[in-house]
Amino acid sequence: MILKKGCSFLQPFFIERNGDDARLRGCMSKPNPNKRRCEFGAIDLSGLFAPLGHNRFTGCIILLYSLFFLSLVSPLQAAPLAPDKDITVVNKQAEEPLWKQRWDTARGLAKAQRYNEAIKKYQAVLKLKPHIEEVTWELCKLYIAVGDFEHASILLDSLLEADGNRIEYLISAGEIALRSNNTEHAVEHFGQAFELDPGGTYADEALWGLIKSLKAQGKDRVALPLMEQLYQRRGVNPELLLDLARLTRGMGAIDKSFYYYTELVKKYRVDPGILIEAAEVFESINKIDASAELWKRYLENEPGYLPFHRKLAAYYLERGEPTKSLPHLLVLIDNGIDLQQNLLSVAKIYLFSVGRADKALYYFEQYRKEFPAGEDVSGEIANLQLILANDLLSIIENNGVWLLW
Repeated sequence: MILKKGCSFLQPFFIERNGDDARLRGCMSKPNPNKRRCEFGAIDLSGLFAPLGHNRFTGCIILLYSLFFLSLVSPLQAAPLAPDKDITVVNKQAEEPLWKQRWDTARGLAKAQRYNEAIKKYQAVLKLKPHIEEVTWELCKLYIAVGDFEHASILLDSLLEADGNRIEYLISAGEIALRSNNTEHAVEHFGQAFELDPGGTYADEALWGLIKSLKAQGKDRVALPLMEQLYQRRGVNPELLLDLARLTRGMGAIDKSFYYYTELVKKYRVDPGILIEAAEVFESINKIDASAELWKRYLENEPGYLPFHRKLAAYYLERGEPTKSLPHLLVLIDNGIDLQQNLLSVAKIYLFSVGRADKALYYFEQYRKEFPAGEDVSGEIANLQLILANDLLSIIENNGVWLLW
């Protein structure tokens, strides 16, 4: 069984497996290099992956294990860093060997998250048993947990010499290489991991690592079909969708970008800035209704963003829904935006759509005051004053003065 260490799709994964490949091994033989070829769709990446060695081991002492991993908070941290069950020595002496005692202690410290103390104990075990692969791997994960990628990388190199086909080693090495800006080695490790198990549990992690490495090299066009392949394999993921939307937009594939942005904003809560990006793409291909939904959604978080108030006011007026445009027009007026046009529009909306003569009179008077050389609204003002005077007289005659208060 292989369990991955973390749930973040964008982060590295450090993996440990049990069964036959999890037993202790003795002295290492020299590696026999094997060349490998890896192809992804129509893209030949065979030249990206350098040969890695593969070793067999002879057992000096056979230890029986049961290895177990829990999920981790961060993909570059390994926790728990040691299996749950104790080490059992076959044909052991009356007294347990010193190296086993220290290994048990190191595991206990790792489980207690006393990582620095655990590292010292693991180092002590390796002084007594320098060729035990699993001790080296557990120590490597501890270095990763404390962020000591330099020492972790040294150990991973030796582990890959011992077993160049162990996927957890390759993915861990790839992520450390990527963190160190060694993108060539990152491509090599991730690519080989994907080649070894293209349909397995860790294929997605290996493919995503390869994509990140290629993008770090500026090879977006090479990475794009791999990203699309990963999307088809894994389905919806917000980080991947955003990358696909932005990348296809940058390449001028606006229809594809529209699709990915639509999936992203429909299924996830995203930052307001991403809503602006998506709205721009939608508007560029005349998907105005979809754009309007994003404008409204953005204003829920940023109610003072005037460009979207302006767009929504125009959108509703064009659709023949003036009452829906009214709140956006009022915001624009409060901020002095397009006063000559908006004062007149608001006055007419109040008069003809809302039926508020008093509000209409106020905005007609404001319009005449601010723009005396503009459209002549004297007739509208006179009519509204007469209507309001008649309404007031009717209220008084019907003993409804109390309604004025």
